[in-house]
Amino acid sequence: MKTTRNTRQKILKNDTLNSGVQAEDIGGFFNREKKKIIFLIEWGIIIGFFLLFLKAICFIFSHHYFSHKMFNLILLNFTCSINRGILYGIGISASFYFLLVITSLGWRKLFSTYFELKIIKKKKLTPLIKGIFWGSVFIYWFFQFFKFLLSSPHQTRPFLVQSLIVFLILFLYLQLKNISFQSLVSRIFNLIINSTGVKRTAIAVLSIFMLANLLVFSKKLFFSPSGPNVLLIVADALRADHLGCYGYNQPTSPYIDTFAKESLLFERAMSNASWTKPSMGTVFTSLYPHEHRAFFWSDDLSNSWLTLAEVFRNRNYKTYAIQTNPSITKNYNFEQGFQYYKEMVLEEGEKVTSEFVSWLKKNKNKPFFAYLHYMDTHVPYNTPDEFSQIFKLKDYTPLNP
Repeated sequence: MKTTRNTRQKILKNDTLNSGVQAEDIGGFFNREKKKIIFLIEWGIIIGFFLLFLKAICFIFSHHYFSHKMFNLILLNFTCSINRGILYGIGISASFYFLLVITSLGWRKLFSTYFELKIIKKKKLTPLIKGIFWGSVFIYWFFQFFKFLLSSPHQTRPFLVQSLIVFLILFLYLQLKNISFQSLVSRIFNLIINSTGVKRTAIAVLSIFMLANLLVFSKKLFFSPSGPNVLLIVADALRADHLGCYGYNQPTSPYIDTFAKESLLFERAMSNASWTKPSMGTVFTSLYPHEHRAFFWSDDLSNSWLTLAEVFRNRNYKTYAIQTNPSITKNYNFEQGFQYYKEMVLEEGEKVTSEFVSWLKKNKNKPFFAYLHYMDTHVPYNTPDEFSQIFKLKDYTPLNP
């Protein structure tokens, strides 16, 4: 009995020691991994911040906001850019790390008992081959970098994802080669020579981030616009002489006619062009088509012109747009100044209105400038059956856009 009791005590003691060692090992593992995660996230924050900071600078100067004295718009663009940069940096670096951990654990759990992975090099790669490979990678990155600086804000995410992936692959390569990442960085940036320098830089970036957001929040809180909401509705290719409020003898526009009776109606209005792109360019910029030069199908609306949406945005209005015409999409730079610019090309008017009403319910207490562009009165003339019967329209084949 005594021997059995001593044996049990030894087993319990050994189990306690083993569990203590395991707990200590697990704790040490998580401490080590926590440092790596924090280090990667710090670098993600720094890279995301500086890339989007440069992007914001190029965007602000290309739009001539300083010459137009759009100082609030400068602050808003700068803040939105660094916010996206920091969020992308944190998300991508953390996701990349956890993906590696999950892959490693999955391999050990599922395949390590069946396979043994070994990499055997018969001959070292020459520095020339390595130089060509890494040189090509960074030449491609710098090409994409300059393209990114000149692109619109909506093309930010792809480049940032590419940049962080290149950085994280380089980081992983250096780790596998047992090369200190800090020592490599110290050769390039003398100010950032170790993890302490990285941490300080990340703290400085986060401080700028908090200050910029605090300024934006305070301006929205204390300097809300005092003017009315503005809703711009465009019915593409709608003829004025076929509306009841302009004397047409058919009941084509009962709701517009009712609204016109209580509103200011302009009896003489001239379009500056015969089609959508130059006309909307003039509406947005108050410039003639030969001045803003968005005239042909492939033309863009230049960054240098100040748009109606940018003026409202500078005054802390929310700016919202839904448009259905393919000639004034984001690809042609017509989204300038809009926080939300949704494209529903050739979509029916009911869906456009429904989308706007949904947004309006959430933002009805906030001053806004909204722009809705309808294409129902434009080719193809797909008249609903009920209207065909009312106006006794003959059967026909609708034109294609």
